[in-house]
Amino acid sequence: MFKYMPESERKKALILYNPVAGGKVRKRIVKKLKHYAPYFDILSTQYAGHISEIVSLKKDDYDIFIAAGGDGTVNELAAALENTDKILGVLPTGSGNGFANELGFDRNIKYLVKGIESGDFIKIDTLSINNRLFINVSGMGLDSHIAFLFHEGETRGFLSYCFVAIKAMLTYKPLYASINNGNTVVSGKYFILSITNTRQYGNHAIIVPKAIPYDGKYEIMLVKPFPIVLYPVYIFKMFFGWLKESKYISYLECNGNSQIKTENTKFHIDGDPVLLESPVQIQIKHHALKVLKT
Repeated sequence: MFKYMPESERKKALILYNPVAGGKVRKRIVKKLKHYAPYFDILSTQYAGHISEIVSLKKDDYDIFIAAGGDGTVNELAAALENTDKILGVLPTGSGNGFANELGFDRNIKYLVKGIESGDFIKIDTLSINNRLFINVSGMGLDSHIAFLFHEGETRGFLSYCFVAIKAMLTYKPLYASINNGNTVVSGKYFILSITNTRQYGNHAIIVPKAIPYDGKYEIMLVKPFPIVLYPVYIFKMFFGWLKESKYISYLECNGNSQIKTENTKFHIDGDPVLLESPVQIQIKHHALKVLKT
């Protein structure tokens, strides 16, 4: 039997859930949340930008704000909580859940409740690309192409994502980019260009094994075109966290502002497709966001 901490002794929490992200998973989780009702309040978001409005209205009523949704929902809440004394939590219901996986959040509500009970948090870095915040991974190339195709599709979930990814891999053409991190300038045609605050895209696909979201640094992973026969090898290595520097993959470590020049306009921000104009500016803020420990 789960024992609740007295209300007077715990931080107040509000769960904001995306009524679209997660499908059946989201419905099951929302139903289970009712069993823990004494521990938090619950609100449904209604449209893009609604989260920031809710946080603005409720900032004096709650200490912890929890995103129940996918990476896009988490991103929107993080943008509203950046540089505040409020704490971000996650109840993952999306397809990839990259940030949630990295910070130890899962779908077991009991762990979330224990986190709320303790109120402990860590401070992580935030990044921005053309002044748009991201906390996990942003970039251009194959991954942004997949993000656009997945967003245009009618189905969600891991299997749907895999189908879209395979289709994209067989048709995608590399793009030229020049990257300046203040110390080094590199350029060329790239299959993938990912700016990473954490290690993974989502679904535990590790792309930068050494990335840490609170060390004041970020990495830019550059993947040059490679033979199609190596796709299975790199996918295998990615899901086991074995990717490393090679003649096709390089990592550019950054601890300040960077700039990317490219004719490409299709990027993704924490998995959501966006259009950005070159030159693309990347900035980092050290320890700008509080994240709940679970």
